[in-house]
Amino acid sequence: MADHHRTPRLPDAAGFPHGLPADIGILARGLWRPDDQHLLLCQNTKRGYWYLPGGHVEPGESVAHAIRRELYEEAGLLGVDVGPCLFVEEHLFNQRGAPRHEYTFVHHIAVEHWPRDEHGRPAPVAAQEPKLDFGWFEPAALTDLDLRPGGLKAWLTAHPGNLDTPHFLSTHDLHRPSS
Repeated sequence: MADHHRTPRLPDAAGFPHGLPADIGILARGLWRPDDQHLLLCQNTKRGYWYLPGGHVEPGESVAHAIRRELYEEAGLLGVDVGPCLFVEEHLFNQRGAPRHEYTFVHHIAVEHWPRDEHGRPAPVAAQEPKLDFGWFEPAALTDLDLRPGGLKAWLTAHPGNLDTPHFLSTHDLHRPSS
């Protein structure tokens, strides 16, 4: 006998070919542009893709605290000032055959008195974890990078001079090759 009081799971409605995700991930990312010409990206050196620095929000943790914690853990940065939220993306995708559902919150961040190199660019950021690397990029260079999530890349490249207007995006990359 069917239980008519239960809410049905509709994997086809979500578009996931392998079932629904087990949970929803919340990610906190920082957009750091110390000179309005370069922005800091982090690279997963094992898989080769790039993303804004930050990571998963832990239970009971605010997005701002997660950004500060992740930047300390990944880059040894202290004194990170977390500003307003600029971008939110809901992202449904498959990762190595498993369905994923994530929300990414991007906030302006700043670090006071960050040094410059001999060419006047922001000084390099040293990764504290062997699987990571950091690099400074001009917005025009982002088009050639595997920058994730894709909606964030589209926003950064479409509005390089005006990244102060908040934006929300929902994307479904369910048929993108897994990595």
